[in-house]
Amino acid sequence: MFADTMFADTMFVRLIELRVDTPLDIRPGELRCPRCMSRDVVPSMPRGLWDEIMRGAGRIPRHCRYCGKRFHATLEAIKRDLELRQEDEKDRPNSFTETGF
Repeated sequence: MFADTMFADTMFVRLIELRVDTPLDIRPGELRCPRCMSRDVVPSMPRGLWDEIMRGAGRIPRHCRYCGKRFHATLEAIKRDLELRQEDEKDRPNSFTETGF
């Protein structure tokens, strides 16, 4: 009994405060990694029965190239993200000069 009370008195929890100084620019419809919120998400090869079940439910495997998280995204979300990326490419000025470099 003495050991239980002694152990309970020495336990503590340290909370860490996290501050983010830069705002995340997240637009509706963007496909992002659920773990790290990166936009560097690419298709992933199907790996078995679970992927086949998810594909039947309309979800396609993806993985993040930044943190390695593998997840399933809906076809609609993938199409919306593709449209947003194409709009971004149209709005971005061409970075090549007249000589092509």
